[in-house]
Amino acid sequence: MINVSKITRIIETNNTNNVICRSLELRPNVLGSFISGLANSEGGYIFIGIELQNNNYTFNNFISTFKYDDILSSISTRLEPKIEVSYQLICIETNRLLAICVDKSETPVSYDSEYYIYGHNDVILINKEDINYKPTVFISYASPDAAIVDIVESSIRKSLKEKVSISRFTELHYKDSFKAFMNTIQDHDYVLCFVTYSYLRSRACMYEVGEVIKDHRYSDRLLFVVLNEKDRCYYGDNAPEIIEAGVYDPQKRADFILYWKTEYDKLDKKIKEIGDYEATRDLSTILNEIGNVYRNDISKFMEFIADENGKNFCTLKENDFADIIARIKITKEICRK
Repeated sequence: MINVSKITRIIETNNTNNVICRSLELRPNVLGSFISGLANSEGGYIFIGIELQNNNYTFNNFISTFKYDDILSSISTRLEPKIEVSYQLICIETNRLLAICVDKSETPVSYDSEYYIYGHNDVILINKEDINYKPTVFISYASPDAAIVDIVESSIRKSLKEKVSISRFTELHYKDSFKAFMNTIQDHDYVLCFVTYSYLRSRACMYEVGEVIKDHRYSDRLLFVVLNEKDRCYYGDNAPEIIEAGVYDPQKRADFILYWKTEYDKLDKKIKEIGDYEATRDLSTILNEIGNVYRNDISKFMEFIADENGKNFCTLKENDFADIIARIKITKEICRK
């Protein structure tokens, strides 16, 4: 049965996790693909008569005279295997919507012999064998921000359970190579960055950024959380002195470029003072890395962050990081395209 109270809470809190909404959509082939996609994911809801605008639900009022019973009955005959789908016309104050509830299926569900999986407010056509593909996520962050990372990682694991593989440097064992771990970043489907003052001044983090943006499709793989001073309460007793990076402020972005240019000049001066190539071979490698940071990597990264329609930590937390989770919950075909 439809849980009206639960649906009301979802709409009131603008919770978009595992929800597909449309102002009007009664075409059987489209609704059938939605049902297949949700059944092959974690289950969820289809709302007809409501749409999503700037991550807020807006009612359009479903016309109750539509013969949705016949349409949904027709759809059920083309689902394989047959699954139970609950639906109900619901009134919330003066607004009407058709709510369709789809449970998660233990076996892949097709509609007209096609398989789908849920993506943010939509579904994606996939191969049957890719339904259980486990996306991989590399978490890139500075040590002072570990408390924030723990909160986000916990939400991702709670939602996706065994459906995701997450890597972060805390998994390294004694004498494991940190550089070798960072070099695995290209092997992951997604990179989740926590953008803070500490992050943009960390050489390890900037090395990871450089590895990410080498990939021409990095904009599809790169997820991020921007922290500010309002998030200090989530750090506990170990909050860094400065949290906010200020990547939306051109002056502050220039300050980070200048910081890395200064670090380059200081190391370059010391290498020249030593004057021995063999003795400074490793330092010269580091110098080249820092040069790449201030000449290209950090500027390109900050421009990407500033230009994207990202959200800060508190906003993302309101919906339990559903926007990030929805981006991760896609298939091998999309991850590797």
